[in-house]
Amino acid sequence: MYLYCRGTRIITKINNVVISDYDGAGVLNDSVHTKLNVGMNGTLAIQLHKKHDIDIQFKDIYLKK
Repeated sequence: MYLYCRGTRIITKINNVVISDYDGAGVLNDSVHTKLNVGMNGTLAIQLHKKHDIDIQFKDIYLKK
């Protein structure tokens, strides 16, 4: 899995296939997110929603700035 975050743009790739290409301009940097100091910085979370009946495993996760 490849996760690219620069500014308000977030691109997610799995096996080199783009799964999501999101530009959160106006959302991630709006007044509410800015006031709470979230959206443009903070914790990275990888999640699976509870309603799905599958398992996901992650291995060798590296973060690069």
